[in-house]
Amino acid sequence: SSSPGSYIPESIVEKLREDIPHLILKKYTAVSLQIAGVKVYPPPQKSAAVSSLGAGPSAGGATDKSPTQPKAKKPRLSPEEDYPFVEKPSEDFFCPVTLGLLLQPHLTSYCGKHLSEESATRIQGEGGPCPLCKSPDWSTVLDKHVRRQVKELHVFCRHKEKGCWWKGELSDFTQHVQSCQFRYLQVSTKGRTELHDAAQRGDVEAVERLLSTSVNINSRTEDEGDTALLLASLRGHVEVVRLLLKAGAAVFISDKCCSTPLYFASIYGHRAVVELLLENGADVSIGNEDGSSPLYVASQEGHSEVVDVLVKAGADVHQATAKECCVPLGIAAARGHTETVQRLLEAGANVNQQDKSGATPVWFASLNGHTAVVKLLIENGADISICNEDGASPLYVASQEGHSDVVDILLEAGADVHQATTKGGDVPLGIAAEEGHTETVQRLLEAGANVNQQNKDGVSPLYAASQEGHSDVVDILLEAGADVHQATT
Repeated sequence: SSSPGSYIPESIVEKLREDIPHLILKKYTAVSLQIAGVKVYPPPQKSAAVSSLGAGPSAGGATDKSPTQPKAKKPRLSPEEDYPFVEKPSEDFFCPVTLGLLLQPHLTSYCGKHLSEESATRIQGEGGPCPLCKSPDWSTVLDKHVRRQVKELHVFCRHKEKGCWWKGELSDFTQHVQSCQFRYLQVSTKGRTELHDAAQRGDVEAVERLLSTSVNINSRTEDEGDTALLLASLRGHVEVVRLLLKAGAAVFISDKCCSTPLYFASIYGHRAVVELLLENGADVSIGNEDGSSPLYVASQEGHSEVVDVLVKAGADVHQATAKECCVPLGIAAARGHTETVQRLLEAGANVNQQDKSGATPVWFASLNGHTAVVKLLIENGADISICNEDGASPLYVASQEGHSDVVDILLEAGADVHQATTKGGDVPLGIAAEEGHTETVQRLLEAGANVNQQNKDGVSPLYAASQEGHSDVVDILLEAGADVHQATT
């Protein structure tokens, strides 16, 4: 049986499909393995470009938002292996291949053909809850049950055409695969080689052995265009990266999204790998297909130490993304990475640099409620009167989101409480009332906001709050002298 750290290469899974037609081996999902009492880490995927700064959680756990600035691609979001990595729940443990073979007859026999995997703790079949799935000793019970029906559990090593004639129990297959000398000649589907697998999992010994053969060190996979160096850099396997570079791996080769090894190491915060790549000639200015540079993505993720390394290596703090003209300081501010913002300011970043929509770093920080960042930017000269293309000021967007602490900071810094948007003539008090942000409404009124100020459609704060049913806000506005007879235009 396999150890908790074992894995099944895609090439082996494909060959098992050929050798055992009746066995349907799938890439396990978290649900299907949790049903059997096993934890699984599904393969991370390369995500598509996100058109918002708020695509992911901020440092504080909230969801950041922005209508313009893209979050750079972070292709593989999990640090685990690309193939399912299974933790054993008890001493009775089967490798993923064995589990797949044993579980399938059980599902068919006990649970019927139509399964509902809505529950992660049991299987609901045609005949009701499955008794086996509730058993704490699931693996032993499953083994005994299946072995009464499946008499032959032997497979051949598919490397036999290369000279390997191994045959044995399926449960021993994974262990054999690790030692089979012929596996190093095997090329998996989609151009993925054993060197790719070894580099990705950080197997120094396997990489050394492969490099001693005539392996193509810069071979690329067909789907993503990954090289061994790209995968090792992404995972942060510094010793593997060192071996590959010493053996002549190309440091500039990118994947199909134009992402380089330095880009991957930067976005995941692998400082040692970043330093090693730079020592071997990596270019800090090369971005991916969206124009996101290594410095941009390191700033996006708040990897301040990597930011320092890149800046010292000559990275341009004003290098913007291709489409939205977003800069490292803007993305760091939007994501609430205070320390990274500080490092970028110290490196000379323009505190008021606008993106394509006209938004500044303090605008993004205000929108997402990052109080410490807003304060830091103002202390470093941020102009809080600069609006985006719609005329929305930092105070307006902070009021819109109900970030009362940010509203206080902006008001203390001299923000104009009556500054209206250019298109609709909306003011901070109006939008705060419409959204039902009671505390923010109170702060704005205390700062002198006109309780009866209307927008271009004649909508007053009281009208907006009444329309949305925010009774607490209505009470506050009436107490402040709102005109109940004021009509829209």
